[in-house]
Amino acid sequence: MTNWQDDLETVGADIFRRYRKRLMAPDIVWQIRRDYPGLGLLDVLVRVYAGRRILREGQDFAALAAIHDGRWQQVSARPTARCTDWRRDRLSRALVTVGGGVFLGFCLLSLMSLSIAG
Repeated sequence: MTNWQDDLETVGADIFRRYRKRLMAPDIVWQIRRDYPGLGLLDVLVRVYAGRRILREGQDFAALAAIHDGRWQQVSARPTARCTDWRRDRLSRALVTVGGGVFLGFCLLSLMSLSIAG
């Protein structure tokens, strides 16, 4: 038996509350995708799979009670430590520069091969 809190974290409280009764329907992926156009197809599929797992295990009422009581806190809402100062991240800048050079070289070689061929 999996932990329903992890699955609820994947689904998201809003989507689970809104679509709980229809999660087993075959066209639910397209409904969620239509209502949330910012989500990709794979992201919606993962969320629906996690929501269906909560329903199959019979933990949907426990998840709803936790959401309504405020006992469930979304883990991803916690602040994460990130390097927001782009000047301190020299490796990323170097990789972007190298990538740009490789792309430019590829384009130039492609044009040269086209001009030689014909």
